[in-house]
Amino acid sequence: MNGASVMSSGGLGNVSLVWTLAGTGDFNGDGMTDLLWRDTSGNTSIWFMKGTTVTSTAGLGVIPTAWSVNSTADFNGDGKGDIPWRDTMWFMNGASVTSSAGLGNVSTT
Repeated sequence: MNGASVMSSGGLGNVSLVWTLAGTGDFNGDGMTDLLWRDTSGNTSIWFMKGTTVTSTAGLGVIPTAWSVNSTADFNGDGKGDIPWRDTMWFMNGASVTSSAGLGNVSTT
């Protein structure tokens, strides 16, 4: 994109409808936005991207479906995207959780 203009586009292939995009971020610090995916069973995966090309993928395991993530960002300033779950922060280095921190009890109402 360049403002409201589409400069180019590319396909990601066929992604099963049980998977949804949970967030985006530069999880490996290469300056390119990566994709965080989850399926309806809680399987969670990161697609490391270069433009519209998937350079590699990594599974993060099965995360309880009650846990949700609404966004990702670099919360600790190391240049790599981190994942805030419902009540726990995962500080990431690629697909590895380097540390985590409790966020306290967040009301569901």
